[in-house]
Amino acid sequence: MRSSVLPVLTQASVPAAEPPTDTDSGLSSEEVQRRRRAYGPNEGP
Repeated sequence: MRSSVLPVLTQASVPAAEPPTDTDSGLSSEEVQRRRRAYGPNEGP
């Protein structure tokens, strides 16, 4: 699962102009929507 950690490290080392989103973490928009339906807007996986 190392590939899912790399985008997070890059986000942390470089200040982002806008707040990071779920897609910045390497998730497709379809996966994000599926997780939001499954877990609700306030809960993570």
